[in-house]
Amino acid sequence: MKWPHLYFICLFSVGFHANVSAQKDRYKFAQSYLGFQADALFGASEGIPGSGAARITLGGTHFWNKADFYISFPLFSFTPRSSEATYTEGVITGARYLPFGLGKRMPLPFAGIQWITPAFRMGDSPEWQRSRLSFEAGLTLVVKKRHSIETSVHYITNSELNYPVSRTESRILHHPGIGVSIGIKRYLDFTAGNSSPEGKEYIQKTSEKFEVVGAFSSWSIAAGLSSNLLLKQYDFAKDYTFLPANSGLELAPEIASGYYFHHPDMALRATYRYARAGQDAFDLSWSLKEHRISAEIFKFLFDYKGFVPFAGVGFGAAYSSLRITDAGHTITNAQGWRPDVALVFGWDIRPSPVDWFILRTNLRYAPSLDSSIDGINISNSNLEINFIQFVMYPKRFKNQKP
Repeated sequence: MKWPHLYFICLFSVGFHANVSAQKDRYKFAQSYLGFQADALFGASEGIPGSGAARITLGGTHFWNKADFYISFPLFSFTPRSSEATYTEGVITGARYLPFGLGKRMPLPFAGIQWITPAFRMGDSPEWQRSRLSFEAGLTLVVKKRHSIETSVHYITNSELNYPVSRTESRILHHPGIGVSIGIKRYLDFTAGNSSPEGKEYIQKTSEKFEVVGAFSSWSIAAGLSSNLLLKQYDFAKDYTFLPANSGLELAPEIASGYYFHHPDMALRATYRYARAGQDAFDLSWSLKEHRISAEIFKFLFDYKGFVPFAGVGFGAAYSSLRITDAGHTITNAQGWRPDVALVFGWDIRPSPVDWFILRTNLRYAPSLDSSIDGINISNSNLEINFIQFVMYPKRFKNQKP
């Protein structure tokens, strides 16, 4: 995991509020969108097929339509029927620069960079997944005010992989290096009304009511999806040299409850996350499942146009379950608790101080701790990423000014 990759993960989720105007206030700083696109991939070597995919994209434009950050998930992929292998570019996280903004009268260019997590599997060999950087360029055109059509091409760096074909042998293959896409986006408007005189009056009156009933500082509930990135290989898996060092990305639920303190601008919360990792190939498999519970405290650092980063720490424990099988026989079955300590950071999107819900991105870096279950060392450092978490303040919702 390279830290530039994390940079793009961090940036994409800022764009889930605001609207399409170029007026430079906090309510028009960004706009969110939902998109669908079709991809075609070329340039694979023998053994890895070219392929295609349909995708759904979530993201937003920022800095008044000069930057675009997004995440794209494959809905389904397809390969030639004659191929015994499957290939997908997996989850794509990207950042684009639009020097002239969105094209409203004619197509306008953009350029960007992507973090791609391609996955390849052939027969009973392991699923190969590695992070790759990709460079893209394209054109975008706004149609009917709230929609846009775009086309793009991207080039993936370092398409070579040393792929195991047995427990003792491997061969050099090249996955597709060029992709072309066409897509459509629908822009969503959440806070445009706040810029109007009526909107400003509503915020003022609601703020006054919140002061009276004490709704600025209040309890919250939250839910979202999280993924777990292994930053180094587990010790117990190092003997299986024919398996990739890291398992693929998987999404799992995260829920939380906490309390926000308005005047110090900080928060406490309790969280539950589920995480899993694993690999299988040539009749051998390992699977590690964890239930993570922690208490966290974090401080918000500043507020830039509704973008509010935070940093803090978390302390807790994880119940871990490790299972390793070989040729259908269980050779390891271990369970137990281990400590879970992490640096917590991320950001909120706060279009106004009286919103009854906000969208939050959570990241947790857990350093490697000396921990084991049933005598098996499962020490590892990892990075948890909760792309979008919905955070609701029930007391604020109850006291919204009509």
